Amino acid sequence: MTKGNPSSLPRSLKFTIVTALFGLSAYLIIITALSIYSVFGDVKSLKSLTVSVRDLFNILFYAVVSAISILSYLSAKKTLFTPIKTEIFKMQIGVFQEILAAFQNRTNIDFSEQFDFFHILSGNALLMMNEYIRDSFKDQVNIDEKAIKENFRDFVGAVASEDYLASRFFVPEGPSLMDRDEESEADIGVGGQRNWSEYKCGNVRFTKKYAVESKKIEHLIASPLLPVELRQKLEAFHQAVLSNLFLTMKILTDVGRTLPDKFTDLESTRDYSPLGIWTLFNSESESLETHAHEIAAFVRDYLRIEELMQ
Repeated sequence: MTKGNPSSLPRSLKFTIVTALFGLSAYLIIITALSIYSVFGDVKSLKSLTVSVRDLFNILFYAVVSAISILSYLSAKKTLFTPIKTEIFKMQIGVFQEILAAFQNRTNIDFSEQFDFFHILSGNALLMMNEYIRDSFKDQVNIDEKAIKENFRDFVGAVASEDYLASRFFVPEGPSLMDRDEESEADIGVGGQRNWSEYKCGNVRFTKKYAVESKKIEHLIASPLLPVELRQKLEAFHQAVLSNLFLTMKILTDVGRTLPDKFTDLESTRDYSPLGIWTLFNSESESLETHAHEIAAFVRDYLRIEELMQ
């Protein structure tokens, strides 16, 4: 601030000075009027004028006091809430750094690895293949169930379609669910074997890695410091991850219906590979990279990073 420059004075001080000058001017005008009136007016009129002048000064006094009080409150309000806003912004910066680290410059390949999609897809495909072998060649092979369980020790949960749940569970007379032991009629063909031409994958198991990474996204979404638009973008990303997990059911359904044509005997099953299924998944899965780019771009625009770097 330059010394002696009136334009640099605080707004509250300017207002106080103007009000004081206004009051002084009014006082001088009134004193002059009283002097004139005392010479030319009668006593009764003079008393009436004195009362009016006193009321006018009371009004001016309370107006000036009110103005000063309001300006003082506004100044104190800025001083009081500025540190709070600063602390909130610092907390936001921490969340934004976490978001940028999770989404900036990430590709679909990165996200497939992060959410363990290949492991999930290949593991569930192997389960389906074991079911097919057990169904079609059960007299020719003994499947090692212990080895299967060992291979799936990293799988901690599952998602299921509504049709699958409806075909496996029912409510007999009350609210408790009863598990059906038998297969649904749509899955069973002639002679008690599964009809693989109408096969439908109704549930998919997911790994601990997927569960952990999904929880991280949910944790970001739950932050109260996020702008509404950014939260919506994160929710869209999370929904895309879940959609890709459910896509696994569709892929396995399509592949499962082709198994009788591709693997006509036990020997041919030795040529099975999950790479073809993985290719189908990549061609139909929703792009997580697109959502990640939108999230990172929003954060950069919100913080005006490009402007600050210029």
